[in-house]
Amino acid sequence: MDSLTQIALGAAVGELILGKKLGNKAIFWGAVGGTIPDLDIIGNAFMSEVEALAFHRGISHSFFFALFASFPLAWFLQWWYKQNFREHKVFKWFKWSFTLLAYVGLVLGIYSLSNLFKADYPWLILVLGLAIGFIVFKRYYLNEIKPIDPGYSPTFRQAYLLFFWTIFTHIMLDVFTAYGTQIFMPFSDYRAAIASISVVDPIYTFPLLLLVISASLMKKQHLRKRLVWVGLGISSCYLLFTIWNKDRVGNIFNQTLSSNSITATRTYVTPYILNNVLWHCVAEVGDEFIVCAYSIFDKHKMVQEVARVNKNELLLDGINNHDDIKILKWFSDGYYSMMRVDDQTLYLGDLRFGNTPSDYNRPEDFIFVFKIDQS
Repeated sequence: MDSLTQIALGAAVGELILGKKLGNKAIFWGAVGGTIPDLDIIGNAFMSEVEALAFHRGISHSFFFALFASFPLAWFLQWWYKQNFREHKVFKWFKWSFTLLAYVGLVLGIYSLSNLFKADYPWLILVLGLAIGFIVFKRYYLNEIKPIDPGYSPTFRQAYLLFFWTIFTHIMLDVFTAYGTQIFMPFSDYRAAIASISVVDPIYTFPLLLLVISASLMKKQHLRKRLVWVGLGISSCYLLFTIWNKDRVGNIFNQTLSSNSITATRTYVTPYILNNVLWHCVAEVGDEFIVCAYSIFDKHKMVQEVARVNKNELLLDGINNHDDIKILKWFSDGYYSMMRVDDQTLYLGDLRFGNTPSDYNRPEDFIFVFKIDQS
């Protein structure tokens, strides 16, 4: 899922584990733990685009990482509190700088969403975002920035549990997306991908985020935990709904294929970005793919064909054993189409990620498309 969602989930887990002792500091450290697996994107600076693709959601998103990386992280948290760095001038400067960046990011995020959904008055929404953000951060720092017990230092067990569960829940949430997660690394590069939820889904994120923020403004511990549990309950129920929804759409897709006497080798179903209403369906039939779309509000209960896309496997003759090709075939799970734009340029497009409207016959029709180096 996107970074904001993982921060909200990590913050919620942090509050449940150490909120009673650390107050909003537990929310902060939970958010840090929920972000750590995605720091693997730093490796992008030292790898090719294709290598980075294989590395992302690899070892940092595995059960192995959750188990063993939590040890040094727990040690660091203990060391941090024993050194009392939170009273140091450098930390206070960093704290306010981080808050300012978070505030600016929140406001820009609200404004971007208003543009994305073509709001009539985006500047009014921006002003409201500024006002709401100011109130939230002002109240947070005036009333809740200090731990409930200022002299408290978490035990190693508590610190370990905080980082383990924030990393583990991050990994498990990513499993529900179409991108997939290599949960068994370094023992296997198998990508677990339930593909029932979009990598960005506001219905999952916003209730959880709002209730975690609300909890951070509360002083009574029982109210804080109650709000967090409600937020996690709503998001978890929605996640279960996406699994049921995917199964329902998959059945309708298979029935549509059968009614048209189409025998598919395999099928793939996943939601389009930002929703769980419109679904992207792909069926592999011989050397081509049938790409379809379906809305859960469709009265006809039948998927609509969008395009027929040839795999164009012959374009890979002579370069099938190239390392980049092997990685891209593995990443796309075989749901790909080759395109030659001109005599010199070859592209591979991943068909698992829907891009509407699209004919899937040009590189720009794909969300994930890769230029192949044929040298």
